[in-house]
Parts: sequence; structure tokens; C-alpha cells
Amino acid sequence: MSQHSEEEMREAFEQFMISGKSKSSGGSEHPAAADKRRSNVKDKVTLKKVEKKYWQIINAIQGTLERDWLQVDDNLERVVSSISNLRRRIYLESRQLCKMKTSVTKKWSGCGYRGQNEGGVTVDDLELALSHDLLQHEKMMAGARMLLSSLSEAQEALARRLDELFLHHMDTVYVVQSMGCETLPSLLVVMTAVDKLQQVFSSLALELYRKQVLVQTILDAVNDNLLVREEEEEEENGAIHVSPRRVAEKCLREWPRDSEASEVNVAVLEGLLALGG
Repeated sequence: MSQHSEEEMREAFEQFMISGKSKSSGGSEHPAAADKRRSNVKDKVTLKKVEKKYWQIINAIQGTLERDWLQVDDNLERVVSSISNLRRRIYLESRQLCKMKTSVTKKWSGCGYRGQNEGGVTVDDLELALSHDLLQHEKMMAGARMLLSSLSEAQEALARRLDELFLHHMDTVYVVQSMGCETLPSLLVVMTAVDKLQQVFSSLALELYRKQVLVQTILDAVNDNLLVREEEEEEENGAIHVSPRRVAEKCLREWPRDSEASEVNVAVLEGLLALGG
């Protein structure tokens, strides 16, 4: 075999190792087609990176929503329920205490086989229970203020995340349009979720305002009538005064996110939380 033939075989082998084809296999890929193929691969890699960042932001929003918004809202509902129960107990204890203090003790009431109030609740017992419940009521009121502040902070955190998502969304739309290539189906799914996120955020903002009004109503209802109120409401000087415990009960009924007064679409919210990537 001549030296010239050996050089040709070596060149053919090198070409095979580089392009995956030998010279004798017949023709190579057209340069334009090869460029287009490489461009498509590059575009798909870019779109995958874009989609990954979408899911990073959406997962962060889901975490903030579940951990900081919904959980705090559930805790607030439990606090409002405690306030309602405490106001009912305070009313009953103060009414009974008032009756015991104003009742006229008969001279012969302690002369029988059983002594007076033997085995029963004494005035001291009621005063101790009333003092304890009033203290717990103040703690629950302070807790409601603190949790409501945390709920507002959670809404602000969602707003920051949503701004980040919108900026990424606008950049993505520009990139996709400049590429002129077919968008990945999975990317289309996550891009359509942006509108759902905006809808949920708007409803949560309205729901936060509603909860703020409810808590403020509960706080403003505290007055001397917390202790004794014979009727549900009483008209005085042309104004109707509703008892504090009735206010708390009404706010508790309206509190849940699935109540008629709620601004939240529970189905849309659950659909958002179910998204995963």
C-alpha cells in the first residue's frame, strides 16, 4: 500500500471521528440545515431555562401563600372563635355575679341541714373566673392585632413575588417572539398560569381588607356592655347598640374563606396550589 493511500485513509478516519461519517459514506449535511438544527437545539435549551425560572417563582409564591397567608388566616379564625367564646362566658359570669350580689339573703337560708351555697359556686369563684376570662380576652385581642399585621406582611410578600413573575413573563414573551420558533407545550401551561395568579392575588387583597374590617369591628365593639347585656341590642338616644358578643359571633360566621361574604374563589385558589413543575 502506497504512502498516498495511507494518508487518504487517515484523513477519512479523522473525518469519520469528527462528523460521524466517512468520506465514502456519501455526502454530508447541508450547512444551512446544520445551522438550523443547532439553532433549534439552542432555542429549546433557552426555553427550558425560562420555564425553570417560571416554576421557581411560582413555587415560591405557593410557599408564601400556604405558609404565610392561609395559615395565618386560619390562626386568625381560631383567635376570633376564642374571642367569641370568651365574650359569651364573660357575659354569663358577669350576669350571674350581678344577680348573686344584688339578691337579698333570707335569714333562714343558712339554717338548714345544708349550709348556704354549700357545694355551689360562690361569689369569689365567679370573680376569679371572670378576672381570668377578661385577661384571656385581652390576650386574644392583642393576638388578633398581631396576626392581622402578619397577614398584611404576607400580602406584601406576594406582591413582590408577583412583580418578579410579571417581569420574567414580559421578558419571556419578547424572547419567544424574537426566536420565531414553536413554544414548548409545558412552557405554554406555565405562561397561562400568570393570569390565574393575578386573579388570586386580587381576590386575596380584597379578602385581606374584609378581614381587617372584621377585626376592627370586633375591637371597636368592646365596651362596658361586654359584662352585662340583657338584650341582644338596645336603642339609646336614637342609636342602636349591639352587644359585643353578638358582634363577635357575626364576624366569626363571616370569617371563613368559603363563606358567602368571602372574596376568595376557593376552586381557583386550590387549582393554583395544585400546580407543580
